[in-house]
Amino acid sequence: MASRAESDTDSSDDSTGSADLGRSELWALLRRMWPLFLGNMLEWYEFAVYGYLAGFLKANYFGGSATAVWLGYGASFIMRPIGGILFGVAADRCGRRPVTLISLLGMVFATGMQGALPVAQGEGGSAWSLYALVLLRLLQGVCVGGEEGAVISMLAEEAPLRYKNLATACYFTVAFVAFMITAGLVFLLEAILSPAQMMSWGWRLPFLLVLPFGLVAFWGRRKIVETEDFRQAIRDASIEPKPSRRVRFLAKFSVVRQYCGHVALGAAAAAGFSALFYTASAWSIAHLKAKGLPNPNLLAVSQQAVLVVTSPFFGWLGDQVGVATMMLAGAFLTMILGVPVFAIMDSDPTNWGTAFLCLGIGYGLPISICASASSLFCAELFPTQGRSLGIGLTHNLAMSLVGGAAGYTAQKSLQFSELGPGIYISAWGALSTLAISIGLAARAVGRAKLAHMRSDPYFNLVPGRTATDAGIVAGDIGAGIEETSEA
Repeated sequence: MASRAESDTDSSDDSTGSADLGRSELWALLRRMWPLFLGNMLEWYEFAVYGYLAGFLKANYFGGSATAVWLGYGASFIMRPIGGILFGVAADRCGRRPVTLISLLGMVFATGMQGALPVAQGEGGSAWSLYALVLLRLLQGVCVGGEEGAVISMLAEEAPLRYKNLATACYFTVAFVAFMITAGLVFLLEAILSPAQMMSWGWRLPFLLVLPFGLVAFWGRRKIVETEDFRQAIRDASIEPKPSRRVRFLAKFSVVRQYCGHVALGAAAAAGFSALFYTASAWSIAHLKAKGLPNPNLLAVSQQAVLVVTSPFFGWLGDQVGVATMMLAGAFLTMILGVPVFAIMDSDPTNWGTAFLCLGIGYGLPISICASASSLFCAELFPTQGRSLGIGLTHNLAMSLVGGAAGYTAQKSLQFSELGPGIYISAWGALSTLAISIGLAARAVGRAKLAHMRSDPYFNLVPGRTATDAGIVAGDIGAGIEETSEA
């Protein structure tokens, strides 16, 4: 009995020591990766700026058409899958670091130039300005599509095994910070400047503000080293006979062919989150503002503050119960809350308290749950040699086809039903719930390997089965079919 007690004590001490080491490695990683997070913040900042300044852009470029301004918003989303493919192939071949540098420069240029364009409407307006605005948003989409896969891959590969979900959850936590900062900045500008000044030149300031911060992020990213997972993949590839350039190029897309089901699963799983996030975080604020809600930008700040606070907690929880558990829970909540929450919000659109409860809590919690697990869920689907390309496709397909169309679809759906936006959210939430359930069923019978980085925890209904280095066997890493016993 004494020996057993001593053994248990030693095991407990080892577990505590491993947890402390993992936490210190996590904080070291987050400090080292600050240039990635700053660039990621600028990525989401642009989408937030456009959404919160939609009223001014509508008047200056789109002839007062709300539908047209949201079509312009969705223009960048069209190019995101293309950027995910182009930059994803480059990141899996040349490394994650150079791709993050190029994508950052493109994003900063596209954002800053939107603030420098002459207006297309009114005195001195020119039609070419509208075309230039759309082209800049297309460029933004290409660069964002490439940025996403490379950054998430770096975070997932560099994070300690025990805290991979918490580390990758920071990707969307930073996005929420960007939305919160943008909403606060627009609120401050509208409080300081007159409506005429905001319409004339004040709306340009948030776009131009990205330039100095972009240069700082670029300077910091130049010092980041490549991930060990990628370097190991390169070393392994160098041992094998070197194929021709054409064969090497086509081999990158063989990952997509081999894992096309995983791409479809990842995109479908993220679809509900994309519909909910872009409808609730951008379109809904503009919708309530048009209906006379007081201080809509303050509401946006409050909503994003809730997400910033809750997403790290759900990221930690995902490391206890698994990313699949969190994704399924978030998708299910999106499905059941989409219609009733919108109905309550739209029944009293000028009531600030009701709006906050709906957008900050009713929609905020499922957004936070999905955001905390979405990055690692998609990263887990693919092996190292195709991870950036896989993430670039899965996330960007969902963001472009569903998230990019959210503002336009929500606006048009009101012509057919007063609950149209809520139905849009619930429908995509139902698809995500179904897709994740099918994926988990395939995993349970050994038909698919969904966890290429950490097989446990993945889909645990009870917290506490936290993965450790000792708990992950070498056979769990890499492509292939997962054993039924792992399910």
